[in-house]
Amino acid sequence: MKKFSALASAALLSTAIVGSTVAAKPAATSSVPYVTIGGINQGGPMNWFSPVGNVFLGMDLEPLAFHVLNGANINAFFPNVGLASKWKVSNGGHTITVWLNPKARWSTGQPVTSQDVVTSFACYFVTGQAQGYDLGSVKALGPREIQFNEVAGDNYSAFWRSVLEQVIVPASVYGAALPKNIWTIIDQSLYSGTNAKLAAKAKAAQTTMGDIHKLKLDTLAPKKDVSAGPYYISSMSPDEIVMTKNPYFYAANRVRIQTVDIRNNSSNQTVFEWLRGGQIYQGTSGGMSLALVHQLKRTPGNVYYHIPAFVTAQLAFNEHIYPYNLVQVRQALAYLINKHTLWEVAEPTGGTRSIWSDGMIDPQTKAYLTPAQRAKLNMYNPSPKKAAALLRSVGFTKKGGQWYTAKGKPFTIDLMNVSGFSDWIEAGSVMEHEFNAFGIKTTQTIVATFSEYLQAQSQGKYAVQFWIGSFGPWIYATFGRLYGGNDGYAVNGTKLTYVSSAKKGNWMDFPQTVNVKGYGKVNAGVLTNELSSNLTPAQTKAIVVKLAMASNQYLPVITLWNYAQAGFVNTTHFTDYPLNNRQLMVSTEGFYPPIGAWETFGYVHPK
Repeated sequence: MKKFSALASAALLSTAIVGSTVAAKPAATSSVPYVTIGGINQGGPMNWFSPVGNVFLGMDLEPLAFHVLNGANINAFFPNVGLASKWKVSNGGHTITVWLNPKARWSTGQPVTSQDVVTSFACYFVTGQAQGYDLGSVKALGPREIQFNEVAGDNYSAFWRSVLEQVIVPASVYGAALPKNIWTIIDQSLYSGTNAKLAAKAKAAQTTMGDIHKLKLDTLAPKKDVSAGPYYISSMSPDEIVMTKNPYFYAANRVRIQTVDIRNNSSNQTVFEWLRGGQIYQGTSGGMSLALVHQLKRTPGNVYYHIPAFVTAQLAFNEHIYPYNLVQVRQALAYLINKHTLWEVAEPTGGTRSIWSDGMIDPQTKAYLTPAQRAKLNMYNPSPKKAAALLRSVGFTKKGGQWYTAKGKPFTIDLMNVSGFSDWIEAGSVMEHEFNAFGIKTTQTIVATFSEYLQAQSQGKYAVQFWIGSFGPWIYATFGRLYGGNDGYAVNGTKLTYVSSAKKGNWMDFPQTVNVKGYGKVNAGVLTNELSSNLTPAQTKAIVVKLAMASNQYLPVITLWNYAQAGFVNTTHFTDYPLNNRQLMVSTEGFYPPIGAWETFGYVHPK
């Protein structure tokens, strides 16, 4: 999957990285299954490319390499974990050659080969992901040697990082979804010149790839799980997936847990009950109150952990819908939200209070903006007086305790939220009270499922909604969340395109150009796209300052709190969790549930 990032040019000067062996302790085994939680799509296939697939990163899906969350160098990886044993970067960072671990095997016992890698990246081209990180070609140089080249003339900062973090799938399974001439189709689809005949062929090839994606790849339903990871799926039900140790895993000597039961985490409350009863051995959840944390700590074996995360909770606006196209209205609502109270009620353990609303997590703001620049950010401290003045400045009036828009209609807010997100719902209740007390009739609406919520959101059906933002520490990811696909910007080949209406997939509809105090006209989408190129630290900071000031002044979203990864592990039957390895705890967060990734590194053993 594409990761947005920004990187100093010097980070690409490395020519080779060879991993050192991770030492393994003598194996201990246990018949007790390890119980954790994860999202299960009822009836979904064991298919990585299906939108409802039931497969798990770090468990039965193994990437070429495991990345380290490092804001200074996004191309940092842990040594000797992942299917690649080593790699070499050359041609100024535009070429990467990868050698597969000779011990890497599928759960069938067959070796992982270059053909599996080539097939995997053919699938990534079909789904449009490979184009997102400017991959131009993939070539097998030998049974375990593969060369990747960036599109000529491109200079994406995270090119080889994006290559290395991709999951490799078995050609024996996924090759059935691809025609024999798939690479001819891919090559034709990548043409971006002016020759009319070749352009027509490219368009036809892109249509063909779209059909393959929707009709073949998405619908693929393997009868068994062929895994290159530490586990494979041995049984499935709507509420539980059982995974069994893969005896052919390249680091099988480090995996001491024989069976993992993944329970479907349908809601925060369900997770709380499991943790309270000591029924799961690792679980994270939002919405934990301090009282609940103290209660869960009393369960025998439960150990609490709290790790900084790189995302924020935000209140997002659809500026295609009046009156949220008015910056004064968005600013007024910001002045009505007491973020300290919100944090105390919603996420006192799973987050930290947000100081600034500039699109970034607070640590990023401190890293990229000087104290003088941070002083210019509006903190939007609670002020009903300022909120009233802003609303009156755009023609709003207040009669009988109710605010009316300039069009003479009552100003009402349908605050959209989703079932199961207890922290969001608690925060929504606080804002509902604050807005109603001010004279804006507000009702919180709870959508039944997250998939339904996201679909309606992407279709521009919601005006005011809860949203997960920031996606740091890579600054391109942070602002790409605001001024990327959700705001109508997309990169086709090397060209940045834009659609202006919520009806066409742009549900945020932020103005293309805004006038930022002290910085002049700013095109946030264009500047965000520039962050994807190799830039010096000074160039990156110059862009980030403009984007931060624009976000703070025009508020496409209001940052509510910064998240932290809060959860429990249980030591009744298992020990040696990596709780003190902050880097590993954070880095494996994306490979959820993290038990499989922890095992790959030699952690978590039966007692």
